[in-house]
Amino acid sequence: MELVLPALPKKDGLVFRLDCTLPNFAYSVALSLRLGAGTEKLDDSVALRSVVVADCLPGATVDGDDDPERLAARPHAALMRAMLLFPQVLRPLLAALSVNFDASAPADSAYKTTWSQLLEKAPLSQHRESRHNRHALTHAVMSDAYAKLVAPLWRDPGTLAWLHSCAGRLVQMFESSLFAGELAEARQSWCAAPLGLQDALELDYKDFSSLELGPERRTPPCIERALGSLLAAAPALPQAAQPLDEEEELQRALRLSAAAEESRERRRLVEEQDRELQESLAVDQAAGQSSEETSSNLALLLEMGFETDAARKALAQTNGDAAAAIAILTS
Repeated sequence: MELVLPALPKKDGLVFRLDCTLPNFAYSVALSLRLGAGTEKLDDSVALRSVVVADCLPGATVDGDDDPERLAARPHAALMRAMLLFPQVLRPLLAALSVNFDASAPADSAYKTTWSQLLEKAPLSQHRESRHNRHALTHAVMSDAYAKLVAPLWRDPGTLAWLHSCAGRLVQMFESSLFAGELAEARQSWCAAPLGLQDALELDYKDFSSLELGPERRTPPCIERALGSLLAAAPALPQAAQPLDEEEELQRALRLSAAAEESRERRRLVEEQDRELQESLAVDQAAGQSSEETSSNLALLLEMGFETDAARKALAQTNGDAAAAIAILTS
């Protein structure tokens, strides 16, 4: 099955492909291609040598279906393309896997550079030019949520070594004067291009939070708004053609009352959960626990390029809310 469909005809530079639009989809496609290769995949070092710059560009596909080396290079090219467009996924993903950034490279990796060294180099370093001009905040929050939700799928030592090898190969390409310009220009063009899911990214995901994940999931704000609109419109629904008798009127009133009460109770539970979370964050901040220094929200702000002191101050002002802190820092 083809996981990455060719791009639709472009209009005004519009990007349609999901692996060039959503960070979670980009990394999942690469991982699926690798897992789908099974035991037939070639050695990573051999496959990496088959990846060329054109394979890593947005909208690219790896051709050469009859060449085993080119087929083996498809997962590597997909992952390197994901890293080129969405480098902000790497830090939260590695943090969720408890990877020591300063430890030696994985034994099976084709490169021996530590993660700390790789993440400080282009194109993996976090600078403003590495983020989409219009959807940077949404991409950052989605990347953080993806890392928390699917990190176990990347925990296998062989998969971690593959992740490191592809990162090393991409950094090596950027260090070459022959390839760096082409890769940088492609990413800059993507950063300025409108994305095919623009309405969804700006409307449905603008309030997205990682609090919607996990056992005690918070109801998405967009669903809350939809429910509120339905309830507000309920009394204005047109009357039935036949007049309701007294019993039917009573049952209808009871149903509307129950629906409104259920909505209020749901909002109360959401507010209570949020309040408990904010109180917990305030207690942690007051205690000055060292774990705050490595919290995912602080790491998220740092990898987006914000100064450490400013990031901490913004998180303190918003009681740990990453989206609100980013709004303060970019205002």
